[in-house]
This record gives sequence, structure tokens and C-alpha cells, in this order.
Amino acid sequence: MIQCIRIVLGRNHMDILPVTYERIYSTCRSAITTSPIGDSLYDYLRIELEKAVGQMVTGMVTLAENDVAWISSLNESFKWFEDQIVESGAFVRNLVLTCP
Repeated sequence: MIQCIRIVLGRNHMDILPVTYERIYSTCRSAITTSPIGDSLYDYLRIELEKAVGQMVTGMVTLAENDVAWISSLNESFKWFEDQIVESGAFVRNLVLTCP
């Protein structure tokens, strides 16, 4: 799961997910509902999300020397993040709709 979180949140990762979204979903669901590691998974996800946002901010601060150069970087970051969310969100939505 940790590798999957890093790949999904890592903007510079060119790695592909080692498992399907279905497998990620079922593993997360199991970790949260039947295993005591749900809190640890949440903490790890929070930390990785903070790192990803921190890296994005650092990149934009570097570009802030030019008055508006950071705006295009912000737009690219939002587009990338939206693509990540839409791709995984569509999977989860389809999974929920097909479950009995």
C-alpha cells in the first residue's frame, strides 16, 4: 500500500501501480475494517499528502521570483492532481455501483 500511495501522490514518479485499483481498494478496506493498521495507513497517507503538497509549494516559491510565473505551475499541479483523483474516483464509483 505504501508504494501505491507514493506512486499516486508522487508527481515525478513514472512508475505504474503494481496492482489494480480494485486490489488497492480491497486492501484499504480490509486494513480499515478488519485490521488494526487502519490508523497507521491514515497517518501514512496524511504524511505523504503533506510531502506532495510541500514539494509543489517549494516549486512554486522558486517560480515566484517572476511575478506571475507560478500561476502556470499551480494550474499544472491542479490538473495533475485532478487527473489522479478522477482516475481513482471513477474506479471507486464503478466498484460501489457494481457491488451487491
